[in-house]
This record gives sequence, structure tokens and C-alpha cells, in this order.
Amino acid sequence: MNRQSTRSAPVFAAAIIACAALPAFVGCAGDSPTEPDYTGGATYLVDPEGGGDFTAIQPALSAAVTGDTVRVLAGTYAGASNRDLDFGGADVVLLAVAARGSVVIDCEGEGRGFYLHNGETRDAVIDGLIVKNGSAYRGGGAQFDGASPTIRNTVFESNEAGLDGGGVYMRNGAAPSFADVTFEDNTADFSGGGLKSDPDCSPELTRVDFVGNYAASGAGASFIFSDGATLFEVTFVGNESISSGGGLYCGNSDVALDEATFLQNSATDGGAIALSGSSPSISHVTIANNQSGDGGGIYCDYGSSPVVRTTVMAFNLGEGSVYCADEASQPNTANCLIYPDLVSNIPCGDSEDNLYGDPLFCGLPGGDVSLCANSPCLPGGNAWGLRVGDRGQGCGECGSTRLPTDLEPVGRATGLARRGMPSLQLHGPKKLMGRYQGDVQVK
Repeated sequence: MNRQSTRSAPVFAAAIIACAALPAFVGCAGDSPTEPDYTGGATYLVDPEGGGDFTAIQPALSAAVTGDTVRVLAGTYAGASNRDLDFGGADVVLLAVAARGSVVIDCEGEGRGFYLHNGETRDAVIDGLIVKNGSAYRGGGAQFDGASPTIRNTVFESNEAGLDGGGVYMRNGAAPSFADVTFEDNTADFSGGGLKSDPDCSPELTRVDFVGNYAASGAGASFIFSDGATLFEVTFVGNESISSGGGLYCGNSDVALDEATFLQNSATDGGAIALSGSSPSISHVTIANNQSGDGGGIYCDYGSSPVVRTTVMAFNLGEGSVYCADEASQPNTANCLIYPDLVSNIPCGDSEDNLYGDPLFCGLPGGDVSLCANSPCLPGGNAWGLRVGDRGQGCGECGSTRLPTDLEPVGRATGLARRGMPSLQLHGPKKLMGRYQGDVQVK
């Protein structure tokens, strides 16, 4: 049975992530969070103007018990009573009740937004907040230590970590759920600019965006000994690593990656993805216009043997679409489309029954990697009857993918997604311009 994308086709049209393309995306002016039925228990209101039960968030959390809801009115919450927020082991719902983007926790560089470390479960909820300017050794925006809350409709922005997890850091078996969450412009000195998952953690990420984060490895997200992690409908745009994994780094982590886009990420090894001792399942992924020295798409080392299916790897700069740094790495790549058609771009390991040709993106210069009507990545355009990549049809027929004209790197994509910038000018390497011609071939 053919799989159809659950995303709207032109998610990147004219912007990295437009509000219309991600309805639950935090920061779209005038929207209100889609509020689940949080019923039962007491309700406390936090109003910075004094019209509620509390004027700061931590006193409200301290008064609440499992099943209670703390509702937060619009405002910027700063100071000691509004950072390092601790649920104290209670499964409480913390809910912004104003328009999206109007409830801000500003840590002012003096601590992190949240520290949950008392076994909180998925019934503990953080919904509709912006957490910014956090600073800590691990987990600049939040740390979940043996805690597994649900995070919804939330932005982690401009947080920093002296070691790991600029946005969020997880340890000791934490298994939080992230849905409709954005990690933007966060920094970690070592690993996981946006998010870091340490051993035995198994987070679930659904409709999560990593935009313009920075780290030595895994600039967007980093998973270490985290086999149970799942990533579905995730986006990595404009993240930068000075070592491995511009978008995603996996160390001894067989994660599941499905329905994902990697666009304009950069690293020394693995412009989009770097794997070390990891064999994740990768399917319905679009990897375009990333760059690195080796593995512009996927870099494999220390016996990494991912199974790569129905994935587009096109217009990336770096040796090999799937690159093996050692003989022990044996990825299996099939039913994928790879471009350009160069010998050095053929995936290492077991590679067969792939297409080599222009994927026919609707608008790569503007970040739109949805597909032209005559794309070989659509089910009707290939012999497999499969959709290849993360996006469906987004425009009519076209002759070829138009390449970016801005050849200079734009650097980190600070603030583009949440602030609704009109476009992201991508950089296309000069030496590849004009070379993407010819018919699609099967090899």
C-alpha cells in the first residue's frame, strides 16, 4: 500500500516553516494553543498583574498536586520564582492560556527554565510556553532527569549549555514526549545544541523543528545509547556542527527516523546525519543542500549500518550521499533517489534499486522541497509506486530543480521560523551549479 505524506506539501514554500504549514507551531501571532481536555483537580491562575491566585509560576506549581492545572496568563516571567521550575514529583499541567508566543519564561542567563527530576510521568504537561535565555552546564532550557513529561506547543529559544543539551537535556531513563515543539538558536559547547538524550532515554518527537542550533556534535539533536528514541515528522534546518552531525548525531543509538527533512545543515562529517556505532531505520526523509567534508547526507563510522529507504539525498556538498568511514559500516540503501549522478555519490555498503536523477523540487531556493507534478519521487513517477522523501506534490510540472542563487552561506537561521521571515536564502556551491542535467537512471 502506498504511503501518503501527512504533511502539507509546501511546508517550506517561501519560508522555512510557515504558520499555515504547521498549524500547531508556537509563535504564530494570534493563534491559541489547541487545548486538550485538562479536567480534574484544582485550577490555579498565574497573572503577573495580580489578578490571579499567584503572580509567579513556581509558587503555583508548589501549591499544586497531581491532577491539578496551573494556567498562565500572557506576560514575560523572569526572576528566581520563574526559572528552574520544579514540579516536585507531581503530575501537574502547566498551560499557557493566552495567544501563542505571549507566555515567555526568560531565564536571563541565570538558570534553566525547567528541572524535573522526581519521576514525573507523561501526565505532567508543559503546554504553550517560550523558554529563552537559559544557561546551565547541561540542559540550558530544561533538564529531565528520570522524568518523562509531555511537552506541547513550546519553543526553546536562545538557551545555552556549557556541555550538553542547549535546549533540553535528558538522563537516567527519561522518556518525555515532544509534540509541536521548536528548538531554535540554542547552543551547546559539546553535544546536542537543541536536544541531548543520554543513555537509556527514549524520547518521542512528533512534529518537532530544529532551527539554527549550534554544537560541536549533533547541532540539532544528539542521541547517545538511546535505542528507544523515535522521531516522526521532524525538521532540521540551518543547524551547524563543527564536528559531526550538522542536523542529527547518533552514538550507539538505533533510533527510528520517519518523515523528516534535513535542509542546509553543516558539519565536518555528516552534513545532515552522523552515525557512530548506530544502525537506525531511516525512511521517507528528504536530505537536501547540506554540506560537510565527508557524507554530505549520511556519515557512517564504527560499524554503523542504517537501513535507508524511500529517502531523497540531493544537492548536498560532501564526499558521498551515504559515506562509510570504515569497512565495518554496511548501510543498506534501497528505493531512494540520489543526485547528482556521480560515482562518488553512490551510497557505500549495500546499495541497489535506487534512482539517480533530479528529484524536481518545487522551490529549493526558498526552502520548498515539495515535489513537482512530474517528479520521480511521486508514486506515479517510479516503478515502485512509492513516495520517496518527506514531501508530496506541491506544484505543477517543472523542467528541473531551480538551484539557489545566493552562493554565500547564510550561517545560522536565527529566528526565521518563529518570527515568520519571508524566506531562507540557501547557499549552493558554485562548483555544482549547472551540473544537474540528464535523465533519471536506475542503478
